[in-house]
Amino acid sequence: MIAEAEAEAKLLADAPTDPPLEPATDPPTPKLSEARSVCVLIGPEGGWTDAERASALEAGFTPWRFGPHVCRVEVAALAAAAILRAMKGPSHA
Repeated sequence: MIAEAEAEAKLLADAPTDPPLEPATDPPTPKLSEARSVCVLIGPEGGWTDAERASALEAGFTPWRFGPHVCRVEVAALAAAAILRAMKGPSHA
């Protein structure tokens, strides 16, 4: 497991917001496809509090959403891994 401080890319998985975040298919950071390590924060049931969200943003995390629906935590973790893997492309098996 990689420590959050060592991650080359840091993402805050967040529920749909107003105004909306960019779709998950758009890389949330310019170098995400080149990152060798990624840390994704997946929130608790009920979502992030404003204080938790602000703390994550202050720590350098980029907000990221998977789509218009809210996922259970175990589904969100699998979805994040699958989306990030797909962004890397087939040459990064």
